[in-house]
Amino acid sequence: MDASGSQVDTLPQMINWLDQQIRRLGQRHAFTVIFFRQGQAIEPPPAGLKPAQPQIKQQVLAWMDPSQGHVVPGGRSELTAALTLAMSYPVNEIYLLSDGALGGRDNDRETVRRLIETLRTHLGSRPVAVHTVQFFYRDGQEALRTIAEQFGGTYQLIEPAGANSSAYLPRP
Repeated sequence: MDASGSQVDTLPQMINWLDQQIRRLGQRHAFTVIFFRQGQAIEPPPAGLKPAQPQIKQQVLAWMDPSQGHVVPGGRSELTAALTLAMSYPVNEIYLLSDGALGGRDNDRETVRRLIETLRTHLGSRPVAVHTVQFFYRDGQEALRTIAEQFGGTYQLIEPAGANSSAYLPRP
């Protein structure tokens, strides 16, 4: 999950969306959450995949709560360390949540090419679906769509439900 400076207005809604997804996980699943910014990978303790047991899910959700101050948006959207960490775990799906400003608002083809190459290098022949979820802004839409397409994932745009609402509306 992107925790860069551009997330100041979207991070609470991103956490809300992720909270709902985590609550839906069955006990046979394992998960973790990795926030990225300025080359950092920030993960709720303990590090690593966690069993999706009710108590563990609640601990992670409580840690992510913006009022706890564990993750404060800041810096650039540099996700290489977070992707490297995520791919070091035995996962078959990765969800990349962002407002679309990966490495800055330019989202040039070179940035996307480097991200895809990083993913391919770390994954090797391991089949991992990379899903992308973009919040509120359409900047970088092509980049996030391309990443999802390259790795058999899905792309989803979440638009705000209203100017004064913390809710969201999913869009295909």
